[in-house]
Amino acid sequence: MTRSFLFLLAGARADGNSELLARTAAEQLPGGTGQRRLDLTRLRLPDFTDERHTGKPPRAEAEDETPLRRATLAATDIVIVRGVEAVARPWTRRGTRRRAAPFSRSGPSYQGE
Repeated sequence: MTRSFLFLLAGARADGNSELLARTAAEQLPGGTGQRRLDLTRLRLPDFTDERHTGKPPRAEAEDETPLRRATLAATDIVIVRGVEAVARPWTRRGTRRRAAPFSRSGPSYQGE
């Protein structure tokens, strides 16, 4: 079976580091390997709602959902391209960085030496 890669670009910046890294990775694939890129930020997709167990009939697909569904089903490998943003950083309300607590070996959860 011939492999086919779908690169789903979801980065905040066009031509950002994540997208450049994905392009570099795609260049390393063997010749003849199928590749397709879809930029999720350019598709008009509705907000996700899980209606599998509601008893409602399936809703009609939005215009950009159809090519996304078809590309997903046709791919053997899916690569989600998304940068790590600053959302995980511990910031205070004023935008200054808080100091992380030092690592401690004491405490009820430590099973020390």
